[in-house]
Amino acid sequence: MPYEADDYLSRHFQTSGTDLARKVDELAALAAPGDSPNLALYREMLFTVTRMAQADRNRWDAKIMLQTLREMEHAFSVLEQFKRRRKVTVFGSARTPVEHPVYALARKLGEELARYDLMVITGAGGGIMAATLLSFAERGASLLAADLDLEAAERSAELARALGATAHVYQVDVGDTQTMETFAEWVRDTLGVPDVVVSNAGIGMAGPMLDTSPAEWERLLRVNLWSVIDGCRLFGRQMIAANKPGHLVNVASGVAFAPSRNYPAYATSKAAVLMLSECLRAELAGRSIGVTAVCPGFVDTGIVQATRFVGMDAERQARRQAKIQRFYKRRRLSPDTVGEKLVRAVERNKAVVSVGSEVHLGALQWRFAPWATRFLARFDLTS
Repeated sequence: MPYEADDYLSRHFQTSGTDLARKVDELAALAAPGDSPNLALYREMLFTVTRMAQADRNRWDAKIMLQTLREMEHAFSVLEQFKRRRKVTVFGSARTPVEHPVYALARKLGEELARYDLMVITGAGGGIMAATLLSFAERGASLLAADLDLEAAERSAELARALGATAHVYQVDVGDTQTMETFAEWVRDTLGVPDVVVSNAGIGMAGPMLDTSPAEWERLLRVNLWSVIDGCRLFGRQMIAANKPGHLVNVASGVAFAPSRNYPAYATSKAAVLMLSECLRAELAGRSIGVTAVCPGFVDTGIVQATRFVGMDAERQARRQAKIQRFYKRRRLSPDTVGEKLVRAVERNKAVVSVGSEVHLGALQWRFAPWATRFLARFDLTS
């Protein structure tokens, strides 16, 4: 894309009586020391991105850059947040026009910067999180695959290493708060404060609410809800203590928008994860820590085989699992799709990501026709 002298950001600063070039020079000086050989490269990259920020295209660049440069007029301290938020530089430089002379250097610098980002992913032994691990690996991040099944975590880490990423493994029971505290301390002391933490580990449960025992409720909520609470609490505190921007990702489910008699305990836990994420996003908004809730639909993973059907003997439970699994396979929503959308949500700091047409329709129905959702909730759709 060729340069345009009368670009969107330049017009803004011309009308405000401020020189955009001077502002870019000052921002580049913050991004690199004065004697750094990369100073000229930073300056060229910043000019490239600001000139791309047209009103009619590349709106994400325009929004980020215009907000940054406007706040520079009032308080230069805000730049410290953007300077340390590496993904703004990484993914901004990835959109540098190919005809620009620093295109190749910008791409290489972006890849090197990304390698310093540390992503911690729980439940990374398979399914959606294994796919997420590989999506981050393709972007060059350093990874920690955590799972109760250490061998499964190691298999996922090996695939990430095959893509050139640095990958560590850790065995953790996310349903135990003390174990999670030990895990978080180990991550901080051994690898450093993470940039992104994805809390995903979960178990399924179906069957009538009145037949679900207190022990079953306790087990489900410890894994599906308390593990997310502990992950956000422990790693969020680390980011704040280190004055480090970051991102917390919590995997909820499309059932958070769809009450049903079929899975009351599971839906309750996932709706709680969604609301927790929304509340925490508001709480951390001023600290440059993003929070995202991911709500996938019928994804073909192993969760159906691990789902407990309350009040059924082993034979009936096996038949029900087989029937539902066939439906999931026909749906053909893969973990790879969810993993890629999750990573993009982190890059764009999205609040909620719905994956699958059934989730989008369910969310719209719950918002605009809740009576229809409540009516459909009365039917046992798994029988």
